[in-house]
Amino acid sequence: MLHRLQVAYVPTPLEPRLTIAELISFHYYQYAPTYTGLIEEHDFWEMVYADSGRIICNAGGKEVKLAQGHAIFHPPMEEHSVVALGSSGNACILSFTSQELEAQMFRGVVVPFSKQQRDLVSEIYAEGRKLFEPPYNAFVQARLKLRENAPFASGQMIRNMLENLLILITRDLMRNHAAPEPDAEGRLPAYRRTHYNAEEIAQKVAEHLEKHMGEKLSMRDICAEMAFSDGHLQNIFKKQTGQSIIHYFNTMKMEQAKKLICEGQYTFTQIGGMLGFSSIHYFSRVFKAHVHMSPSEYEKSVRMSAMR
Repeated sequence: MLHRLQVAYVPTPLEPRLTIAELISFHYYQYAPTYTGLIEEHDFWEMVYADSGRIICNAGGKEVKLAQGHAIFHPPMEEHSVVALGSSGNACILSFTSQELEAQMFRGVVVPFSKQQRDLVSEIYAEGRKLFEPPYNAFVQARLKLRENAPFASGQMIRNMLENLLILITRDLMRNHAAPEPDAEGRLPAYRRTHYNAEEIAQKVAEHLEKHMGEKLSMRDICAEMAFSDGHLQNIFKKQTGQSIIHYFNTMKMEQAKKLICEGQYTFTQIGGMLGFSSIHYFSRVFKAHVHMSPSEYEKSVRMSAMR
């Protein structure tokens, strides 16, 4: 008599640690020796891969040379451009969105592709030509046009291959970093933690703001550091703190300003300069908006309280 096998199987979740949400552009350019591109800046990632020849990339104000088989990844909100190096060069340029890529790990790094990684690029472009209508060298293309007769699940194939490519590159970059030291709370540096929840992202923003309290940071600066688009980062931060990022930053500065005023060692102009304000008038306006009194009124109230 046969017995039925009864096993309480427990499924194992396969957690996605690095995902591509959307593909923005799919380009293949053949640059003339005299080509000089315009400066770009956008809220998504861009990969520039030198398929042949040599090209120069401007990445965040720094000149980066790419030999054949090498690539650079521009994080969101990083200014960048492409220049040919006195000879013709061909480049694969893919733009995409991803929340898990670590900007600090990729920024300004020239990545030499292994044969496996070069083959993945070739396969991505072979599949992309089946999915997208030409031209692939348009200077500006706001939206990719899909072929009506594209193969089944072609877009998914491209996403899977691009995710595989980025996972392999991330592994290489992590191996190339020196073994990290945990912080006081036992946490590893950000690039060792490839997935963040909303609370961690907001905390990371707050830590960055505190570190740069004496500077004048714009949302572009903050988004470039965090590798998020403006709208997405603002949405995450406001849900966690109830404040916009700049309002939170200014509140942090005003709390520090109040402490410095209480110490009585600096003028208002000096305090404003220490906190990244370009003029005493701007500092006073922000102070009054947050504290509901001018710096001089606050100083007077502190003195009166001390006399009681």
